[in-house]
Amino acid sequence: MDDSKGWIQLHRRLMSKGWYKDSEYVHLWIHLLLSANHKPNEWLYKDKMMKIERGQLITSRKSIGVSTGIERNKVERILKCFESEQQIKQQNLFTSRLITILNYDDYQKNEQDFEQPVSSKRAASEQRVSTNNNVNNVNNVNNVKIKKENILKEKSSHFQKPTPQQITEYAQSISFELDGNQFFDYYESKGWMIGKNKMKDWKAAVRTWKQNDSQNKPNDPTILERVI
Repeated sequence: MDDSKGWIQLHRRLMSKGWYKDSEYVHLWIHLLLSANHKPNEWLYKDKMMKIERGQLITSRKSIGVSTGIERNKVERILKCFESEQQIKQQNLFTSRLITILNYDDYQKNEQDFEQPVSSKRAASEQRVSTNNNVNNVNNVNNVKIKKENILKEKSSHFQKPTPQQITEYAQSISFELDGNQFFDYYESKGWMIGKNKMKDWKAAVRTWKQNDSQNKPNDPTILERVI
């Protein structure tokens, strides 16, 4: 077993143990949790394969002492204490011993059991982020599209004031003799308004001027004054 990988869990109830203030007891208990198999394994014992279950380990008082720095006699006393509290069970195997951590699953969850919900939460979180990003991207595209449409609409509706020459030339193109200066001055004095609305198409206004002229309707402001 590669003891450089993986992790263990420690429950806070460890702090309620009477031996918690003795650091060597705590050290040894953590050492047992770290050394125990987290899944079934095999061990060769007297030329026979011996199955070591989850929560068990093959060790010795000497090995524990070397690994933890705890004096061997105290290792033995601590193990007996754990055994009397029914935290562990020991079985002598000639020069070694099989230690079983009782209720191991109460102390430890499978790493897979722990990783699965974490991975699921991570995947769900990433999915939400991805969905939010997609929604934001769609919104950004729509906003840009709307902005462009508004700009085009604004440009298309923007009135460009004609020059008197442009007015005269357009009138001639529709067979209408019109003094461009008269038309320009008339609507310039009105702020290029037609009634209460801003003029949008001066050419349409020229055509209306022509129609009124053909029907003897007044267009010239001086004529209007005489009519009034």
